[in-house]
Amino acid sequence: MKHSLHSLLKRKWIFFSIILIIALVFCAWLFGWGGGSINVIPFDADDVEHIELNGVYRGAIRSAYLTETEDIQALIDSVNSFRYSGSGLKDIFKYGIGIGGTSLYEIMIYPHNGDRYTVCFGSNKGGQDPSNTEVGYRVYNKIQIDGFSKMCRGSMQVIYDFLERGTIVN
Repeated sequence: MKHSLHSLLKRKWIFFSIILIIALVFCAWLFGWGGGSINVIPFDADDVEHIELNGVYRGAIRSAYLTETEDIQALIDSVNSFRYSGSGLKDIFKYGIGIGGTSLYEIMIYPHNGDRYTVCFGSNKGGQDPSNTEVGYRVYNKIQIDGFSKMCRGSMQVIYDFLERGTIVN
């Protein structure tokens, strides 16, 4: 009897441990625990002809066209420094299904080789601190299109500065 009780407790402990590990892995994926910089733009400013930046800033749709090497590098460094913060699935838990973003930012990069590489940021929550904003992101290029949105967190200030200097589209 003592042996079977010990065996039963051991099996329960193993089962509990497996469930705990699965829960921790799921939460790490969902919330981005331990995620580093997203580094989604694989170019240096010297490799890029120009960047077109579109987004919502101060209630208007704005567009900026970057050709200066320093501006291009500043935008690349800013975007790549965002930290991975989990899966876009967590927005479904926060905001529900079918909810569109309150803001969309599109960064179209045109390398000298003639290709186009696009990074899109989307936010489902307005009024965030510009220095610490969480956005969903997707990357589009000729080879692949990211499937489910991933989340990242970082400063939108460089993007906002360029959009403020850009032109109002609408």
